[in-house]
Amino acid sequence: MEHHFNVEIATRYGVTEAIILNNLWYWVKKNEANETNFHDGEYWTYNSIKAFERLFPYLTNKQIRTVLKHLIDAGLIKTGNYNKSDYDHTTWYSFTENGVALMETSNCPVGQIELPDGSNRIVHGGKPIPNNKPSIKTSDNKTHIQAEFENLWAMYPKKQGKAKALEYYKKACKDGVTFDEVRKGIEAYVGYIEAMGIEERYIKQGSTFFSQRAWQDDWTPRGAHKLMPVNNEEEQEILERIFG
Repeated sequence: MEHHFNVEIATRYGVTEAIILNNLWYWVKKNEANETNFHDGEYWTYNSIKAFERLFPYLTNKQIRTVLKHLIDAGLIKTGNYNKSDYDHTTWYSFTENGVALMETSNCPVGQIELPDGSNRIVHGGKPIPNNKPSIKTSDNKTHIQAEFENLWAMYPKKQGKAKALEYYKKACKDGVTFDEVRKGIEAYVGYIEAMGIEERYIKQGSTFFSQRAWQDDWTPRGAHKLMPVNNEEEQEILERIFG
């Protein structure tokens, strides 16, 4: 996975700020192109701090929080909450008018997304942006799916069976599963693990999670209890069947 930044923005706001800003810009524009995550007249993307830590392993929790606050205070991005569950505290991000103008005038790339020319347009900062869905060639689509998977894999807590997990993800995409569905499922599962205090050995392997399409399961934490100690081999076998 590669991270990029705009030199002009890095000079003005900082290198780390430019990297995270470019990442947020990519996902907001992707959602706009695919007409998803549209709330209150704007397109949004979302991430928890834990997810940011997995996406940017070279940054600490404090650094990420500081950078996001800097971008908010600078009037480039804003936050919202469009989570369906009360226990979900994932933060949503969108760009302010100044932020959109900065990204567009700095010619920041949209990334893997191909935004085709079209007559139906909406204007941000004086530049036309197509609002129809992107046209992606087959070869580009493979790269696009690979990039999506790398982001998902960076978020997943138990990185075993990556090659198999990728194949399962490709198959799911052919069946109509979207990146956002899987991302939400992983975030819910990570939240479930933390809330239930599940030991690392009982977390599903990456390949198991993708093969079972476990993002479709309900990972709402049930109470505040933790796993009880395993007393015998039979109990351990049962737990291993449950958690992969």
